[in-house]
Formats: sequence, C-alpha cells, structure tokens
Amino acid sequence: MKKRKIIASLLVLSLLCCAAAAQAASLQDVLDFLQTGGPVSFRIQAQAGKLPQFGEERTGQLNLLLKHLEITGTVEGQESAAAFLLDGKHLFTAIEWIDTDGRHINALDTGSGKQFILPEENSSNAGNSGMDALLRNRDIRLSLDSYAAFFRELPNAFPDKASTVKVSEKYRDYGNAVRKVNVVLKSEELAGYTAGNNVGFGILYPDPAAFVFDGRQSFSLYFTAEDILIRVTYSGRAGSGSDDLRNVRLEWKTLRSEETDRDEITLRTPNSQGTKRNNFLLKHVRKTEEDGTETFRWDAEIDRVTEGVRTRFFSAAALEMKEDRLSGTLSERMSSQGHESTAEAKPDFILREDGRYCGTLEIIHKKDKIETDRWSYTVELASKDPSQASEEAAETVTLTEEDAADLISRIAAETARALLSLPAEDLPFLTEGLPESAWEELAGLVK
Repeated sequence: MKKRKIIASLLVLSLLCCAAAAQAASLQDVLDFLQTGGPVSFRIQAQAGKLPQFGEERTGQLNLLLKHLEITGTVEGQESAAAFLLDGKHLFTAIEWIDTDGRHINALDTGSGKQFILPEENSSNAGNSGMDALLRNRDIRLSLDSYAAFFRELPNAFPDKASTVKVSEKYRDYGNAVRKVNVVLKSEELAGYTAGNNVGFGILYPDPAAFVFDGRQSFSLYFTAEDILIRVTYSGRAGSGSDDLRNVRLEWKTLRSEETDRDEITLRTPNSQGTKRNNFLLKHVRKTEEDGTETFRWDAEIDRVTEGVRTRFFSAAALEMKEDRLSGTLSERMSSQGHESTAEAKPDFILREDGRYCGTLEIIHKKDKIETDRWSYTVELASKDPSQASEEAAETVTLTEEDAADLISRIAAETARALLSLPAEDLPFLTEGLPESAWEELAGLVK
C-alpha cells in the first residue's frame, strides 16, 4: 500500500505544479485554468535524484529501470486516472475520485474492463495533503473577487444600516480612499445575508453561510474616487458553532487592474480564552511588466492553535511567464512543535505551438531543513479534447481487504514478470547480490 501511495503522491505533486496545461499564452490564463479545473491529459517519466535509503550507485541502478516506465492519464473534474506503462505495455491504472460525501475513493484497473474499488483503509476523507493544499489555495484565490463583491454589496443590501463619511487615506500600491462606508449589523441580519444572498457571488471560501454569528457585526469599506473598493475591515464574534465562537478581526487591502492584482489579508480568530486560533495571512501579487513578462507571487500562512499545540502551514509560489516559458517555484511547509517538513516543486515548461506544455518538474522534500529526497520528472501536459467521446463507464467491483491484497499481489507479480523481460544491462537494481540459482528461477518466470 505504501508504494501505491508514493505513486499517487508523485502524480498529485506533478499536477499540483503543472495543471497549467491548458492552451494558454499568459500566466493569467494559467491561473484561470487552475481555478476552473479543466480536463488535462498528461505523460510523465521519473528519475530519482536522491533517496534516503539508497546511495548514488543504487539510485543509478533504479533509474535504469525507471527509464522504461511511463505514466499517462487524465484529470477531469473530481476524477483522475494514471496508467502505468512499461515500454508501452499497460501494467495497471490507478484511479481516484471524490464521492458525494467528500470521500477520496481509490480503484485499480488491470485492463479487464472492470474498476476494482479498494477498501476503507485506502479511501479516506483526509485525501492527499498536496492536493488538499492546491485546492485550498485555489479556492482562496478564486474567493478574493467573490468576497470583494460580497462586501461591496452590503451597503445596498442594508441601506438603513450604512453610513458614509469622507476620508483622505493613501494606501501604497493600492490607491487613495476618499469615502468610507460603515455597516453595522445584528448577528441575525448577517446570518440572513450569508444564507440567502451569497449564491450570486461565486465561490466563497470559507463559506460564511456555515458560520454562526453573535452580537454586533461591524464592517468598514473604503472606496476610491472611481468607486473602487480597496480596503475592507471587519470585526465581530463568529465561529463554526455556538460552542466555538471567536473574536474575528479582518484587515484586507485589495486591487484589481489589467496590469496588477494585489491583496494583503490579515485574519485573526482567537477565542476568548486565547486557547484556540485559526489565523490567516496572505500577500498576493500578479503583475504584468512592461516587456510583457507576467509574474505571480503568493505567500500564505495558516496559524492554528488547538489543544495547546501550534501548527503553521505555509504556502508559497513564485511563477514567471516570459514569452512561452513558464518557470518558478512552489512550496508547502508545515511547522509544529519544533519540527518542520517541506515539499518544494520547481516547474520549467515551454508552451509548444500545438498547445502542449513540455518540460521538467523537480520535487524536493525536506525534514527539518535537511533534504530527504529529490525527484525529477519529464512532463507533457495538454488540454483534453472536450469533443473526444467519453468511453463507456467500466463496471465497478468493491473489494474486501483480502481480495484487495490478492489483486495487488497479482499486479506486483505481473509487473515483476514485465520487469524481468527488460534487457539484462538494465536489471542490476533487481539482480545485484542474488545467487545465480535464484536469478535463474526468476528468469524462468518470464518464459
């Protein structure tokens, strides 16, 4: 099971950084594609750079095998499929989708026309941390414009609760505010607004309709002379339930233009005892330079305290699109109780004339700032043709734990046979140190 999870993580991390395979000619198109989640087809080949359990020679032997392995597949909506090929021969396909309860369901397809659903231990609500981070940051970015519309509409929704004063406040990089609108609501008024009126705003993450509000809810909205909202403040008691109300404070500066998108957010959510919090900090800039180069910076932090334990999650991205080349760095870091783990990805892709993104992706993991492993992938990504006819849905069979173990054993045996048919000079990873009699027994499996 561990090997299968490693393979799934490989795929997820690859798609995390390179889902920009839409036929896009700008970084903004890439970011829009990430948000909409259009269908993607991919082809991946892996090479190990550093592995904790192997030295340089052993890693080189592994790469002789990996050069024969190719992963192809698609990601569409809530489902992904990755077929594992050895010199073009199909070994098996790993499939994952999210059901209506939000559960991550995993299945295997051996080419029999059936999808074998793996049991409970392999399907969980937790999902994959890399994909969860991608989806969380995607939803936050997509929510920025939605929340701006949500706040901008408040004075119109509650005209008798809104008061306007003239101001003259300058915010560097954002503009000059000349008008401030204060809106003060009762908890039931805000609850009604979030429950009934947020549908037209698009994705709101986190969803305010799921919150409980208590007491006075205060908003201040700052507008420029052109009636552009550039700053929002909020204060009030709110939480996920009446038993977990927080003293919420929001400070948000925002700007949208053809050349630049920019946001700075500070959201603090301590409880009254100071024993819990779920703070969020963000700095975000998308900018088009004079020479046409587009840059994207994203630095987000979730600072969570639960039961006396502080855990911090950091998400960072620094991407550049210059002419037809997309490059940069993305990272996820978790820090808790004096330890931290980091996953870093470095994509470097060229947009071809046929709309494919071709290039390399390097994945590095660190534990307490010490590099533990490094992988390099050669990747091709493209938009899946929406006009392509969908294949007939395969029959699904839910396996017991015993049946799943048997299926995985059979797949492993068939894979071993396929590997043993490779040229002998590429097999030292499997054969080094084996007695000649054992090697002759293994070689007999492929006959």
